[in-house]
Amino acid sequence: MSQVQDRPPYVEFEYKPIEDRTASLAAGHYTSKDVAFIRVTRPGSKDTHVEEAQSWISKLKERARQGQVPETWATAFQQKFDSWKKGEEVPLNGTPIRTWPVLSPSAAKSIIQAGFLTVEDLAQGSDEEISSIGTGAISYKQKAIHWLERSEEHTSEL
Repeated sequence: MSQVQDRPPYVEFEYKPIEDRTASLAAGHYTSKDVAFIRVTRPGSKDTHVEEAQSWISKLKERARQGQVPETWATAFQQKFDSWKKGEEVPLNGTPIRTWPVLSPSAAKSIIQAGFLTVEDLAQGSDEEISSIGTGAISYKQKAIHWLERSEEHTSEL
């Protein structure tokens, strides 16, 4: 199993209109209500899973209770969902690739398109997972590893 699978997935929340069947029947025409959905993407993947947000979080809490995922994930995703509902931006778990000063904008774009949103996930990606980045993938991974090691050194010196 890849180390990236040990990192939490990326999530995005959005509202989608869903028919409110009871209100539609009462009004005699289509009526909808906004329902919060979550888009879940595993680091290093372009595949996404979309589900009603609160349902997904409830399932994640049950999986955490059973020891299938870290308990901290369930708590963190509930907090992210609560923050999003308040209109706050959902933070990434790590250093965003988009603002990582080591990369050119075009390199950052290629890495993000390959499904890596944080430096930590890029550093932990398997060779197979990072191959979708294309030319320079191994070099980017090595830069991520070294950058994180240096960041840890600086942090431990403080």
